[in-house]
Amino acid sequence: MKRNKDKRIFAKILIRYIICTVVFSIPLWVFADRYVLLIEAVTGSGSFYDIGTVIVTNLVLAFVITLVFMLRAARLLDREYDGKFKYSVASLLNGMSEENLERYKRQGISLYYLVKTDQSTYGDRAETFKGDGFYYKCPDKAAEYTTIYVKNRMDARRLIDSGKYEEACENLWREIWEKTGNMADNISGKRILVIGTEEFMFPALYIGRKMEKEGAEVRCHSTTRSPIAVSLEKEYPLHSRYELKSLYDPDRRTFIYDIGKYDKVLIVTDSPEIKESQETLINAVRMQNKDITVVRWC
Repeated sequence: MKRNKDKRIFAKILIRYIICTVVFSIPLWVFADRYVLLIEAVTGSGSFYDIGTVIVTNLVLAFVITLVFMLRAARLLDREYDGKFKYSVASLLNGMSEENLERYKRQGISLYYLVKTDQSTYGDRAETFKGDGFYYKCPDKAAEYTTIYVKNRMDARRLIDSGKYEEACENLWREIWEKTGNMADNISGKRILVIGTEEFMFPALYIGRKMEKEGAEVRCHSTTRSPIAVSLEKEYPLHSRYELKSLYDPDRRTFIYDIGKYDKVLIVTDSPEIKESQETLINAVRMQNKDITVVRWC
């Protein structure tokens, strides 16, 4: 009986999630053109994409759907199981105000996090920066660079076994090691930059760690969809912004920030081989670097 009850409740939760997704998504699909015009009118922007509104809209929509779904699911579980469920929230950062912390405490919801931040002054502090950093729009034609192709990619955008994914990343590293002529002698003591692309970041981090063990000084970076203002003040974290064509879709903008000077740069990606997109990233890196290798996990 209990198992059947659990199945019924799971089905109810799933139905509620589908309903939340449909209810919040259909208006955007149906009225997409009017929505774009409305945003442009409100912001005064001549281009819908110039202000990164698509990114913000997607994030807000996803947050609203998730929040509504979680609230409805929690109420259903409390009702069906008579308060027997205990809830917890885990995050890397916690920027909640004291008022919100108290609300969670009253509800008996435990909070687990690594760092507590105070975001109450962020808005005022952001207004003090000039936004006068360096903005580059990178061309889609680049000079020579090396490309390495590695097969047997594992797509972590789907449900996978984390242990097997780590094994696949280890195999990726071994292939890179072999195809670059065992580069231990070449990277020991050198400054190396390893770049991932958008969500494809873990393999870049994994390879960077392997290079560190070979004696290199390694930094990891990634392209991102987020258009962030850059400013020249010393205390501001970002000073240079490079606008790129996404390696996954040349009609979509992505960015990378504050590329320094290194002895070697390794770009690790699982994107389709779209030359015009790839070369915008190559041009951004080439402003300060010469030795550039693209690793394609395909």
